[in-house]
Amino acid sequence: MVRGLIQSKRLIREGGDMVESSSGYSQYRISLYKMKGKKNRGRFVRLSGEPGSYGHVGYSDTSGKGFIFTISSAYDRVHKDALFNIEVTDAGDKLQGFEAAADLKGDVVPLTLYEEIVGHLGDDDSVDIYKVPLAGSGKGVVLGVTPADSKFRYRVTAKSAKGRRILSKSSRGGPVHVAIKPPAGSNEIFIELKSNNPKLETRFTSYSLDIKAGDGD
Repeated sequence: MVRGLIQSKRLIREGGDMVESSSGYSQYRISLYKMKGKKNRGRFVRLSGEPGSYGHVGYSDTSGKGFIFTISSAYDRVHKDALFNIEVTDAGDKLQGFEAAADLKGDVVPLTLYEEIVGHLGDDDSVDIYKVPLAGSGKGVVLGVTPADSKFRYRVTAKSAKGRRILSKSSRGGPVHVAIKPPAGSNEIFIELKSNNPKLETRFTSYSLDIKAGDGD
């Protein structure tokens, strides 16, 4: 995840000096590229506004080759003395540096009831799967998923330990809250989050996920 922060007004020339404008907004764009130099379609964010304005853009580096990012603008120059901050942070799933499994045969990370986690989904990372251990009481669980990108399309599917679908719900953007009734005698279920965004309009987002005991009533 690359996060940008604007820290000054637009710089303008006054006499022979560059000074901070009293009203003009500073702006710039962060663009992401693969290591081969080929631009990733849709992978940029434009920042504009008062000091304190921020934005972020994500990249899923599943190959471990890294990526390139640039700071530029298609609308105005970005002065070399303009104040801004760039922060590159890990985009793991639940744990820093950990990538959730893409199928039931992978290293599926377990969730804990009443614990909220943060994960990331999109681009080449199209599926995240988590395991939910059950107390054996036969009661259901209530799942909540909220993506940071309100336009991110995805599907939530609950599966049994054998991979059979229990429940599936899609979203064209926004949170999903569902009550899940596990099969009788189940000790665990699996939660699958899958990106449903068009390949020509890839998106990447962080999301929060929480799960608690209950039947949704």
